[in-house]
Amino acid sequence: MSAPPTSNSQPHAGTSSSSTIPHPYNPSTQITTTFKPLTHPLNPAATFLTADLSTRTGLQHTAIKMNRIPPGADSTECHAHKDTEEWFYILSGEGEMVLRAVVDGYGDKGLQEEFGKTGVEEELIPIAPGDFIGFPRAAARAHMFRNTGTEELVYILGGERSANDVVDYPVARKRLLVKEGQREYVDL
Repeated sequence: MSAPPTSNSQPHAGTSSSSTIPHPYNPSTQITTTFKPLTHPLNPAATFLTADLSTRTGLQHTAIKMNRIPPGADSTECHAHKDTEEWFYILSGEGEMVLRAVVDGYGDKGLQEEFGKTGVEEELIPIAPGDFIGFPRAAARAHMFRNTGTEELVYILGGERSANDVVDYPVARKRLLVKEGQREYVDL
């Protein structure tokens, strides 16, 4: 058995060594060096570290990341995607999932009536290692995570990789329009 590669790119068969394709193996030693700090533009409490796992391996239709949320921080602004699915698997730490009805967007009418017309009625659900969470396209509930523990909340998230999407932020009363990779926030 040969040792795993030390680089994330390998020469493509039949080409010179200067031509490379992504390697399917993404070792933890490389992942830990790729975390980048981010703050969500609509929520200053959403500060976290993120590592892109899928691009390094050449995946083109699936986006997969690993996020690390410090204690007391949020993962993002509460949101729902119209055109892409999204899933999460909790690896470590503890926190809560914040769910809010999507009232002015594309959510389920019965759920909107249940939550009222403000779009800010909140459901808090404890999350812990081993939990799996999934949101289909046009989910009726906007979501985010909040780290309520004393250690980092670490999870893997993934979904469809798309150059186009519509994302509603019911609390911020904003909509993000993504078209051909260009991003624009508009008022709801």
